[in-house]
Amino acid sequence: MIKGSTLNITKVVLSILIAIVLVVNLKTVDRIDRVNAAFTSRHNEATWFVFQLVKEYSNFLMLTRVNPIDFDQLWLAYDITWSRFDILLTSQESANFIKAANFQNYFNDEFNKLKALEPSIRLVEAKQIDAQLLSKKVQLTYQDLINFINDNFRLQSPIVERKTQEMNELLLLHRLSLGALVILFIAVVIIFILESRFRHQVTLSDSLTKLHDRSALMYFVKNASNEDETYNLMSLQVRNLDEINQKYGLDYGDMVLINLANKLSKLVPKGCQSYRFSGRQFIIIGHCQENEQEKEIIKAIRHEMEQPIEVGPLTFISDIAIKVEQMPKRLILDHLTSLAREDNQ
Repeated sequence: MIKGSTLNITKVVLSILIAIVLVVNLKTVDRIDRVNAAFTSRHNEATWFVFQLVKEYSNFLMLTRVNPIDFDQLWLAYDITWSRFDILLTSQESANFIKAANFQNYFNDEFNKLKALEPSIRLVEAKQIDAQLLSKKVQLTYQDLINFINDNFRLQSPIVERKTQEMNELLLLHRLSLGALVILFIAVVIIFILESRFRHQVTLSDSLTKLHDRSALMYFVKNASNEDETYNLMSLQVRNLDEINQKYGLDYGDMVLINLANKLSKLVPKGCQSYRFSGRQFIIIGHCQENEQEKEIIKAIRHEMEQPIEVGPLTFISDIAIKVEQMPKRLILDHLTSLAREDNQ
């Protein structure tokens, strides 16, 4: 039987574990939310600025191919493209994303390439070089940018892969903590069931001998199904227990009772149950013997229970009075009441 102290310790340990798992769970959920929110914000802003850059760069390229070139429109397209690079590299959220993905050096280089086109525009405007040369230079820088974006700036970019891995790890931790929480909850339910059974056993058990007590006997008798069903009832009285208590003390008397209860629990026939009915009396009740076995059972019990009992330096021999009866269930309560009166006399 599980002891009450063990159950209490187990409940404390489980409570601590549940608290720890709950904290881990809450922190994991909070971390997932923060990572997801921060990453989504940075990624979305950076993506928007990159697409705007590509759009303006494309418009800038197209204007270099117009013949004749409208230099007012061309300079405007150049300035807008220039500003798109600047926003992409300086806006807080997109800049953080670009840095985390190790894209900053590339975009800085591309920005510098755009700036390097400004002298060529002036030379074309002054008709010192051919406009096709400018168009080819813009085409080359634009194509490099497009190739880079196609290869890197997509959902499988390094930063996205790292954040996805981090999210997967957090989700795995979250699932494991949830699983642990479910297991701990089941364990708590089991512990409370065991505790309930333990408390029930305690209320129906004698604290000294650990046998079922009088309350358990009354419960058994009252819940017997058939009023006319016949039961075997054996009462065992330790007649010299009062003498042992008076001469040697209650502690020695208790040790004798414990020893007798241990012996009795091993001698109870199949189909019967033993009870400590009073201070010096035990009861065995149930369907535990045939008539022809009665004498052998009584003889075996008397022989074993009247064996010398050593308690420290002292040896005791119990004087056991045994009565065996058969009676229907409706008469058992009255009979037990009678036994109780005799025991008190």
